[in-house]
Amino acid sequence: MNTRPGIGRILLVPIISVMTLSLVSVITASLVSVITISLAPFSATAQIPDQEYAERRSALMEIYPDGLILIKARSSAKGMGSWGWVQSASFLYFTGLTNQPAAILALDGSNGESILFVPPDPLSFGQPVRGLSLRPGKDSAHENGFSDVRSWDDFKTYITGHVTAGVETIYIEQSRRQENASVPAFMAAVSGDFALWEQSLRQAFPALTIGTASDGIRALRWKKSDAEIEILRTNARRTASALEKGAALIRPGAKQRDAEAAVVAGCISAGAEGPSFWPWMMSGPNTNFSELIRSFFDYNSLNREMKGGELVRADVGCASNSYGGDVGRTFPVSGKFTVEQRIVWNLLVTGYMAGVQAMGDGVSGADVRSSSRDAIRKASEREAAEPGAREAAEPGAQKTTLEIAEAMTADTGGVNWHLHGVGVESGEEQQPVLVRGAVIAYEPGFTWNGESYYLEDMILIHQDHAEILSIGLPYTSDEIESFMAGPGRAAGESYALFNGHDLSGWVNYGTEKWYVEDGELVCESGPDAAYGYLGTDEVFGDFELTLEFLQESNGNSGVFFRSWIHGTAVEGWQVEIAPPMAHTGGIYESYGRGWLIQPDEDGEKALREGQWNTMRILAIGGHVTTWLNGKQMVDITDEKIGAARGRIALQIHDGGGIKVRWRNIYIRRL
Repeated sequence: MNTRPGIGRILLVPIISVMTLSLVSVITASLVSVITISLAPFSATAQIPDQEYAERRSALMEIYPDGLILIKARSSAKGMGSWGWVQSASFLYFTGLTNQPAAILALDGSNGESILFVPPDPLSFGQPVRGLSLRPGKDSAHENGFSDVRSWDDFKTYITGHVTAGVETIYIEQSRRQENASVPAFMAAVSGDFALWEQSLRQAFPALTIGTASDGIRALRWKKSDAEIEILRTNARRTASALEKGAALIRPGAKQRDAEAAVVAGCISAGAEGPSFWPWMMSGPNTNFSELIRSFFDYNSLNREMKGGELVRADVGCASNSYGGDVGRTFPVSGKFTVEQRIVWNLLVTGYMAGVQAMGDGVSGADVRSSSRDAIRKASEREAAEPGAREAAEPGAQKTTLEIAEAMTADTGGVNWHLHGVGVESGEEQQPVLVRGAVIAYEPGFTWNGESYYLEDMILIHQDHAEILSIGLPYTSDEIESFMAGPGRAAGESYALFNGHDLSGWVNYGTEKWYVEDGELVCESGPDAAYGYLGTDEVFGDFELTLEFLQESNGNSGVFFRSWIHGTAVEGWQVEIAPPMAHTGGIYESYGRGWLIQPDEDGEKALREGQWNTMRILAIGGHVTTWLNGKQMVDITDEKIGAARGRIALQIHDGGGIKVRWRNIYIRRL
């Protein structure tokens, strides 16, 4: 039946442990992280209210009330190879003017005025481009929320007037990183947007002190408004979808460029405008950061053929509504990790999830990193204390795990637990302390035996927990391999998911009982009387599923589809199986919108209590239809369902006293 309808978006996600089990699998440790996973509509297109831009300008003027703040729009046209013209981030943040080139925003904290100085028409291919700049005048100012809009011919008079009135300091934003001047040190810079802007101001107004407004700007951009969060939530979903498209092109003999192109196409097909940065689908030696940064100066962007046994560092983002995205994973080119690669990856995931668990309002970045390191140490300590079956099955694995864990937690050369903001730029500078409303990316990187491992999600900070926005992506090595496997059978071929003998091809989530008896699959409440799931190894998109079930006792169960299971919590959709008149055949979204559709009164009568029932589920894109004993129960089209893929899973509800039998479980990929 439906899962905890009152809880809404909270999911309980396990910390991944590598202790005592074979490295062919990963188990759930007892520590549990409260991490919210959003299920907001995939197609949301929230807009920033005009008033919000005015409030941002006022807040910045309060931080720097003693001088003028000058923020410059992007001056250059887009490159021929760029997908679109991208405005300077902070100018966009304080004005909302996506396509206004070369303008100057002047903020006067002494009187709260915001003046926009606009240029004449820019040139493109030697021709003036009409209608880009706002028209000078009060009408234009009123329409766009400024005190005034003036021609930039008035800019010098404006500045000198303030100097006469006693202003001594101009505050500007400075680059996060050192910019390339592109000339010897004794010459004035010829490149670098921030450097050129500062250089120009110093030359024009030598008597003024140039101060930095960077700290104030970055602090304001660190915490996101509700409208920004909804945009970033959508971008995270689009980015996760694009990453999946890119992963499908990772295989021996393929070029990095193939996977990159799939990511770009995936961003656009998911509703984004384009990539927020050119995808990094870097393989083999290119996974190392010291190598991959060379792509910024390489015509081929380090394009190379991917080879079996190598890893791919996938770092991608989709841009829409002038905001970015940033998500990443590590994939084995052959589709399977080696034993050593699995050890490294699962340890990294263990630390990562512990860091996410520690996040909340007021938590420092240092504390997050410390939690990640501590989790890896504890996992290795358990490994040392309980070698058990793993060592018997894989001699040397215990020693290797301890060596890797020690290297990961070393003061130098260990995991780089990098954390940064995501907003109008996909990579924004982090602040020392997390705050409620911050959207961040947590991206650990680690190199072992010449191979680099990398993991990243977009995460929203709440009061006492974190919400992973980039949902639907795998974590453990088993999940990564299943994610890459995609369709395991030819489309149109029907085959059995249950072989009638054992649980091969299935994974048990939770402590409830799943076993085979008389050729039938049985689920039964265990001593914990908790939620339990039996999920497929395989991941499915479009499919037709048929199965039979008999509710021997209570019968409160369900069939999940296009779902991902974390511990005993699920993100995805359930076709209900329940006692009489309790909506068997209806569709419920767990930890999200709840009931999407229920059978009508006549459909409720189709269930045969105490007898075998036949259920059929047809899912093509966002169109899902269910039948019970030959009677159509529901028919729904839902965009969010259409954007997903995931596991098939049978459920046993909590509460105890439940026993359901299953047989003849067949699926056909479409």
